[in-house]
Amino acid sequence: MILGQAKKLYTESLLQLSPLYLLVFILNVCFGFFFKSSLDAQKAHIASSFTTTFLSFFVAAVVILYHRENRVDHLLSMIQKEKMSILEYYFISIKFLILFVAGFALLFVPAFYVLFFLYYAPFICLLDKSEMNHFKRSKEFVKSNWKLQIVLTIFYLIYCFMMEVWPSGLRFQSHLVNSVFLFVDAFIQPFIMTYIFVLLSNKLKPTE
Repeated sequence: MILGQAKKLYTESLLQLSPLYLLVFILNVCFGFFFKSSLDAQKAHIASSFTTTFLSFFVAAVVILYHRENRVDHLLSMIQKEKMSILEYYFISIKFLILFVAGFALLFVPAFYVLFFLYYAPFICLLDKSEMNHFKRSKEFVKSNWKLQIVLTIFYLIYCFMMEVWPSGLRFQSHLVNSVFLFVDAFIQPFIMTYIFVLLSNKLKPTE
Protein backbone atom coordinates (compact mmCIF):
# COMPACT_ATOMS: atom_id res chain seq x y z
CA MET A 1 0.00 0.00 0.00
CA ILE A 2 2.66 2.52 1.08
CA LEU A 3 5.00 1.47 -1.73
CA GLY A 4 2.18 1.77 -4.26
CA GLN A 5 1.29 5.27 -3.05
CA ALA A 6 4.95 6.29 -3.19
CA LYS A 7 5.29 5.04 -6.77
CA LYS A 8 2.17 6.96 -7.78
CA LEU A 9 3.30 10.21 -6.12
CA TYR A 10 6.81 9.89 -7.51
CA THR A 11 5.55 9.33 -11.05
CA GLU A 12 3.09 12.22 -10.84
CA SER A 13 5.76 14.60 -9.54
CA LEU A 14 8.51 13.47 -11.91
CA LEU A 15 7.70 15.93 -14.69
CA GLN A 16 7.74 18.99 -12.42
CA LEU A 17 10.64 17.95 -10.19
CA SER A 18 12.91 16.39 -12.84
CA PRO A 19 14.55 19.76 -13.69
CA LEU A 20 15.59 20.04 -10.03
CA TYR A 21 17.03 16.50 -10.05
CA LEU A 22 18.95 17.23 -13.25
CA LEU A 23 20.21 20.56 -11.91
CA VAL A 24 21.54 18.89 -8.76
CA PHE A 25 23.17 16.17 -10.87
CA ILE A 26 24.90 18.76 -13.07
CA LEU A 27 26.07 20.75 -10.04
CA ASN A 28 27.47 17.60 -8.41
CA VAL A 29 29.36 16.69 -11.59
CA CYS A 30 30.72 20.21 -12.07
CA PHE A 31 31.80 20.62 -8.45
CA GLY A 32 33.34 17.14 -8.48
CA PHE A 33 35.36 17.97 -11.60
CA PHE A 34 36.42 21.32 -10.13
CA PHE A 35 37.53 19.84 -6.80
CA LYS A 36 39.41 16.98 -8.48
CA SER A 37 41.29 19.35 -10.78
CA SER A 38 42.15 21.96 -8.14
CA LEU A 39 42.68 20.03 -4.88
CA ASP A 40 44.70 17.04 -3.79
CA ALA A 41 42.93 13.67 -3.73
CA GLN A 42 41.88 13.61 -0.07
CA LYS A 43 40.65 17.21 0.03
CA ALA A 44 38.80 16.74 -3.27
CA HIS A 45 37.02 13.68 -1.89
CA ILE A 46 35.98 15.51 1.28
CA ALA A 47 34.81 18.59 -0.63
CA SER A 48 32.83 16.49 -3.13
CA SER A 49 31.18 14.49 -0.35
CA PHE A 50 30.22 17.67 1.51
CA THR A 51 28.75 19.24 -1.64
CA THR A 52 26.79 16.10 -2.54
CA THR A 53 25.40 15.86 1.00
CA PHE A 54 24.44 19.54 1.05
CA LEU A 55 22.58 19.27 -2.27
CA SER A 56 20.95 15.99 -1.25
CA PHE A 57 19.54 17.67 1.85
CA PHE A 58 18.05 20.40 -0.31
CA VAL A 59 16.40 17.95 -2.71
CA ALA A 60 15.02 15.90 0.18
CA ALA A 61 13.46 18.99 1.78
CA VAL A 62 11.92 20.15 -1.50
CA VAL A 63 10.47 16.70 -2.26
CA ILE A 64 8.89 16.39 1.20
CA LEU A 65 7.47 19.92 1.10
CA TYR A 66 6.19 19.43 -2.46
CA HIS A 67 4.18 16.39 -1.41
CA ARG A 68 3.12 18.00 1.87
CA GLU A 69 1.59 20.87 -0.07
CA ASN A 70 -0.12 18.36 -2.36
CA ARG A 71 1.86 19.56 -5.37
CA VAL A 72 2.50 23.18 -6.29
CA ASP A 73 2.40 25.17 -9.51
CA HIS A 74 5.45 27.31 -8.78
CA LEU A 75 8.33 25.43 -7.20
CA LEU A 76 10.49 28.51 -6.62
CA SER A 77 7.63 30.27 -4.82
CA MET A 78 7.22 27.27 -2.53
CA ILE A 79 10.94 27.24 -1.75
CA GLN A 80 10.86 30.96 -0.98
CA LYS A 81 7.79 30.54 1.23
CA GLU A 82 9.26 27.56 3.12
CA LYS A 83 12.84 28.81 3.42
CA MET A 84 12.73 28.79 7.24
CA SER A 85 11.41 25.21 7.23
CA ILE A 86 14.25 24.21 4.91
CA LEU A 87 16.81 25.91 7.17
CA GLU A 88 15.38 24.07 10.18
CA TYR A 89 15.58 20.83 8.20
CA TYR A 90 19.28 21.51 7.55
CA PHE A 91 19.86 22.24 11.23
CA ILE A 92 18.19 18.99 12.37
CA SER A 93 19.99 17.02 9.64
CA ILE A 94 23.37 18.39 10.73
CA LYS A 95 22.60 17.47 14.34
CA PHE A 96 21.72 13.97 13.14
CA LEU A 97 25.00 13.68 11.21
CA ILE A 98 27.01 14.90 14.21
CA LEU A 99 25.37 12.28 16.42
CA PHE A 100 25.96 9.61 13.78
CA VAL A 101 29.64 10.48 13.32
CA ALA A 102 30.12 10.73 17.10
CA GLY A 103 28.55 7.28 17.39
CA PHE A 104 31.10 5.88 14.96
CA ALA A 105 33.92 7.60 16.84
CA LEU A 106 32.85 5.82 20.02
CA LEU A 107 31.64 2.42 18.82
CA PHE A 108 29.58 1.04 15.97
CA VAL A 109 26.56 0.37 18.22
CA PRO A 110 25.81 4.04 19.07
CA ALA A 111 26.01 4.93 15.36
CA PHE A 112 23.56 2.17 14.50
CA TYR A 113 21.24 3.38 17.29
CA VAL A 114 21.25 6.90 15.82
CA LEU A 115 20.58 5.60 12.31
CA PHE A 116 17.84 3.23 13.42
CA PHE A 117 15.90 5.40 15.86
CA LEU A 118 16.61 9.03 14.94
CA TYR A 119 16.68 8.91 11.12
CA TYR A 120 13.21 10.45 10.68
CA ALA A 121 13.79 13.53 12.85
CA PRO A 122 14.65 15.92 9.96
CA PHE A 123 11.59 14.82 7.99
CA ILE A 124 9.28 15.18 10.98
CA CYS A 125 10.33 18.83 11.33
CA LEU A 126 9.00 19.41 7.80
CA LEU A 127 5.76 17.50 8.25
CA ASP A 128 4.77 18.69 11.72
CA LYS A 129 5.67 22.32 12.50
CA SER A 130 4.14 22.04 15.97
CA GLU A 131 6.62 19.34 17.02
CA MET A 132 9.53 20.58 19.14
CA ASN A 133 11.39 17.36 20.02
CA HIS A 134 11.95 15.83 16.59
CA PHE A 135 14.40 13.16 17.76
CA LYS A 136 12.07 11.94 20.48
CA ARG A 137 9.20 11.78 18.00
CA SER A 138 11.35 9.81 15.57
CA LYS A 139 12.24 7.33 18.30
CA GLU A 140 8.56 6.89 19.24
CA PHE A 141 7.65 6.34 15.58
CA VAL A 142 10.32 3.66 15.16
CA LYS A 143 9.25 1.88 18.35
CA SER A 144 5.72 1.68 16.96
CA ASN A 145 6.94 0.36 13.60
CA TRP A 146 10.12 -1.49 14.54
CA LYS A 147 9.63 -4.50 12.24
CA LEU A 148 9.23 -2.28 9.21
CA GLN A 149 12.16 -0.15 10.34
CA ILE A 150 14.43 -3.21 10.45
CA VAL A 151 13.58 -3.98 6.83
CA LEU A 152 14.02 -0.35 5.73
CA THR A 153 17.35 0.01 7.57
CA ILE A 154 18.72 -3.14 5.94
CA PHE A 155 17.58 -1.90 2.53
CA TYR A 156 19.14 1.52 3.08
CA LEU A 157 22.45 0.06 4.25
CA ILE A 158 22.57 -2.18 1.18
CA TYR A 159 21.74 0.79 -1.05
CA CYS A 160 24.50 2.90 0.53
CA PHE A 161 26.97 0.03 0.16
CA MET A 162 26.08 -0.49 -3.52
CA MET A 163 26.15 3.24 -4.35
CA GLU A 164 28.92 4.58 -2.10
CA VAL A 165 31.12 2.01 -0.34
CA TRP A 166 31.62 -0.77 -2.89
CA PRO A 167 32.32 1.45 -5.95
CA SER A 168 34.09 4.22 -4.01
CA GLY A 169 37.54 3.50 -5.44
CA LEU A 170 36.27 3.25 -9.01
CA ARG A 171 34.10 6.35 -8.64
CA PHE A 172 37.00 8.40 -7.33
CA GLN A 173 39.35 7.30 -10.14
CA SER A 174 36.89 7.76 -13.01
CA HIS A 175 34.91 10.97 -13.45
CA LEU A 176 32.64 9.24 -15.97
CA VAL A 177 31.80 6.37 -13.64
CA ASN A 178 31.16 8.80 -10.80
CA SER A 179 28.83 10.81 -13.05
CA VAL A 180 26.80 7.70 -13.87
CA PHE A 181 26.36 6.90 -10.18
CA LEU A 182 25.42 10.51 -9.45
CA PHE A 183 22.80 10.46 -12.21
CA VAL A 184 21.21 7.25 -10.89
CA ASP A 185 21.28 8.57 -7.33
CA ALA A 186 19.71 11.87 -8.43
CA PHE A 187 16.50 10.01 -9.29
CA ILE A 188 16.54 7.20 -6.72
CA GLN A 189 16.97 9.43 -3.67
CA PRO A 190 13.80 11.46 -4.44
CA PHE A 191 11.85 8.20 -4.62
CA ILE A 192 13.20 7.23 -1.19
CA MET A 193 12.13 10.65 0.12
CA THR A 194 8.68 10.18 -1.44
CA TYR A 195 8.39 6.81 0.28
CA ILE A 196 9.36 8.38 3.62
CA PHE A 197 6.73 11.07 3.11
CA VAL A 198 4.01 8.47 2.49
CA LEU A 199 5.25 6.33 5.37
CA LEU A 200 5.18 9.17 7.89
CA SER A 201 1.91 10.56 6.55
CA ASN A 202 0.24 7.20 7.07
CA LYS A 203 1.82 6.00 10.29
CA LEU A 204 3.05 9.01 12.27
CA LYS A 205 0.72 9.49 15.22
CA PRO A 206 -0.51 13.04 15.97
CA THR A 207 1.23 14.93 18.75
CA GLU A 208 -0.62 14.42 22.02
